[in-house]
Parts: sequence; C-alpha cells; structure tokens
Amino acid sequence: MDLSFIVPVYNQKNSIAYACDALEHVAKNVNLKCEILLCDDASQDGSTEVVREISARRWMIKEILHKRHQGFGETFRELLKESQGTIVIYLDPTLPFDIDHFSAILAKIRNRDIVVASRFVGDKNLKNVKIGLSSRIYQFLSKVFLNVDIQDLESAMVLMRREKVIDLTLRAKEKGIFPEMYALARHKDLIIKEVTVDLRRNQKIPHPSVSFKDFIDLLTT
Repeated sequence: MDLSFIVPVYNQKNSIAYACDALEHVAKNVNLKCEILLCDDASQDGSTEVVREISARRWMIKEILHKRHQGFGETFRELLKESQGTIVIYLDPTLPFDIDHFSAILAKIRNRDIVVASRFVGDKNLKNVKIGLSSRIYQFLSKVFLNVDIQDLESAMVLMRREKVIDLTLRAKEKGIFPEMYALARHKDLIIKEVTVDLRRNQKIPHPSVSFKDFIDLLTT
C-alpha cells in the first residue's frame, strides 16, 4: 500500500460524502495504491450511518465504528495503527485545503518525515484566516516547552511516513496529539516541515479551538 488517507469523524455528517468523493478522485489520479480509512467516534448526528453506507459500496473505503465516544486522540491512534500505507495522510473531513493538485502536495514530503499543511503560512491563506489570541498563546507555549515551532498546531492535513511515526508513544486525548507527535518526532531527529497549501476557494476557516487543559495534560504526561 502506498497511501493511507485517515479521516476521524465526529458529528460531521454533511462533510463525509464530499470528502470521500474528493479523496477517491485523488486516489484514481495519483497512480498509487491507496486506501481511505474512516473512523466514526460514536457520532450523534447521523454520521455513523453515512460512514457505514459509503464504506459498504466503495471498495477503497474502510470503516471503523466506535460504540462509545473515545475522543480525537484515541481515534487518531487507531486509524494510524490500522493504516497500511507507506505514507499516511491525516485529513479533517471538511477538507479545507485545495487538493486539486494533490501530487504537488504529496511531493512536499520528499526527504521529510512529517509535513504539516498550514492555514497560517503564506499571504494568500492569511487573507482568509485570522489567528486567534488563544491559538498564538498555544503556539508560543508549544515552542517554549515542547520545542515545536509549528504555527498551525491543529492543521486539517498532516502527511507522515508511517514507519517513522508508528512507534511514537502518543497519549494525548484530543488534538494535543499533534504537538505531542511533533515534540516526540523532534526528539528522534525526524524531519518536520510546515508548508503552505492553498485553501479551497472561498473557504473561511475560524481560528482553532484551543484547549489549554489538553496542553497541560500533555506537559504532565
């Protein structure tokens, strides 16, 4: 398997079909062996039924369904473990980034171990996105305490070399799993790069919702 797209889902019913259509289109055009893994974390809005229905009729898409809500961190870890691709690509089902030129995005991981697609790097994106104060503080704390100099700590797309990240001991419960992963990767001298990836046309992205409790949990783990 060349590529694994891993997509955690929680109460995102209206985004799932578009994400699956877009990823299947990408997979058919990159001339690589691909899989798409969806994990529904016990959604309450009908997302579970959508995931089940789509995976039942599309061979490339595989489902994981949680019977109880386990949180983003556990969902991400499970998807990473179940993935088979040499390159694993985490995606938020809202797919805020423009993936029409996915080959160019994929090329960014060449000679790197982790590539973070950033909403906050590049003048074009910053015209559509505002970085909130809480997000800036979160970035600052991550840089000071974790030696993680990444602006978009809750990126909607992260590319990873599976063999490099699969053995990282990730314990965070929610999206603190990303700075945790970057910190552990730095410690192992993995090569991490944050790159500009264009947002979808007219896409308006609010600044990340940051939980300082998650950050404190991360520091005390």
